[in-house]
Parts: sequence; structure tokens; C-alpha cells
Amino acid sequence: MTNRLGCPDVFFRCFDPKRCSRIAVIGLGLSLAGCSSTDFSAITTFFEPSKPTQTANRSAVSGKSATGRDNAISLAQTLQASGKSAEALAAWTNLRATYGDEQAILLGLGEAHLSLNQVEDALVLFERVVKTDASNGAGLSGLGRSLVKAGEGRAALGPLDLAATVQPWDVKVWNARGVALDLVGRHVEAEASYRIGLNMEPENPTLRNNLGLSLALAGRPDEAIALLEPMAVKGEDPRARQTLSLVYGLKGDDQAARELATEDMVDADADRNVEIFKLLRQERG
Repeated sequence: MTNRLGCPDVFFRCFDPKRCSRIAVIGLGLSLAGCSSTDFSAITTFFEPSKPTQTANRSAVSGKSATGRDNAISLAQTLQASGKSAEALAAWTNLRATYGDEQAILLGLGEAHLSLNQVEDALVLFERVVKTDASNGAGLSGLGRSLVKAGEGRAALGPLDLAATVQPWDVKVWNARGVALDLVGRHVEAEASYRIGLNMEPENPTLRNNLGLSLALAGRPDEAIALLEPMAVKGEDPRARQTLSLVYGLKGDDQAARELATEDMVDADADRNVEIFKLLRQERG
């Protein structure tokens, strides 16, 4: 299953990463086990920030209960945080129908669309927030992450750079910024962005996974392997194993790549991935 970048969802948490010369690669359609089409919140999929997002315009609309509104927003946020994206989308949609285009509602609705890979819908909502409040960190973050998920790395850097100044504590911003930089081939800067996020959350698997793939794309496979191998333990998150499989494949160790791949998928899919790795090495020279 692939995301909007044409890459397997597992990598899109990685180059969430799922990426560019991230490859053209994965536009070739690697098979991945244990992947769900989500996101880069993932990308998702990108991890939630350690501080609450902005919730402007919290006063109730005339004639409507502030308590009822706040309770409904809390429910929608809980659904989203628990991974029930479709239910969250329904909840935010009902909120918008009842209370209108409040900033907090538009932001929540945008995140719900993004988590369901409904990127165009998310873009419209985040653009609307940023248009009315150009310094809204949550809106800038959502806009940038949506553009990354659409494969528009260069366009994403503008809002993500601004978001990083407005809410530098948000690891989702640093992760998405790293992915955007990888998409345009600026791997050294991407590494720096991932490491800023890791300084805040050293064990964040999305950041570590994306950094590993970024290092591999920068021609530093041994460093990528050293970073990813401790994460690639059977029974843990398969993303690290499959990213490590890709790194070994790019390095030319097809046997190691296949062994890792078969921990999460059938032999036929693992063999197919190995053939793709060979093609990628040829493309990369």
C-alpha cells in the first residue's frame, strides 16, 4: 500500500520518509507488511506535539453552549488521538456544521483529513487558517505536513520553517521539515532537523526511522544501519526492520535485506523488494 508520495506508508513515517530519491524508490512499489495507510501524523504518523495545539476562538457561538462545544471538541480530539480518524472526522464535521469555521475546528478537521490521507481537503482547511492568521503555528504545521504528504517538499519548507519558529517544541514540525528537505535532496539539513526533534524525544521511532533512511540516501549506510539495527528487533515496530532492509538493499547486501524483509512478509514479496533494491542501485549509479 502506498501513500500520496507513491511510497509505502511504512516509509512515509519514515521519510515517514517515505521519500524522494526516497526515492524514486518507492515509487516502484515496495511490498511492506504491517503498514496501514495513514499517516505522515504519521506520517503520522507524525507524532503528536508535547504541548497542546492552538485553540483560538474558543468562545461559544451566540445562542450555543460553550460547555457543549468544549465537550464536543474534547471528544473529537480524543477520537483523533486514539487513532479513530474516521470517527474523529465525523465529529469535527458535526462541530463545523454547528459552530461554524472556528479556528480550532478547522485545525481539528484538517488533522482528521490528513490522518486519512485526504490531503487536498486538509490543504484547503490549513490554508484557510493560515490565510486569516499567518502566524498560526498549528496551521503552518498542518499546511507544511500536508504539502510533504503530497510530495511537494520545496513548497512545504516555507510554512514548516515558519512553524519551527512559532512552535519549536513541536516534533511533528521537525520531522516533516526533515522529510521535506530529504525530498529536495538536502540530506545534511534534513539530518539536522531530525536531530533537533530527537533532542526533545530521543526514542521517537518516527524520527529515528526517518533519520536512518536520510543517512542512507546521503550515502552513509553504515551509520544508518547502526541507528536502525537496535530498533529492528522482531516483535517490535516493523517499520524499522523494513527501513533497515531498504538500507541493506541500497548498500548491496541483498541477503541481509531479504532476511529482514521476510520477518514481516511472505517470501514472494521479499523477493520482489530485493529486485527493486537492485534497480535502485542501478539508478543511483
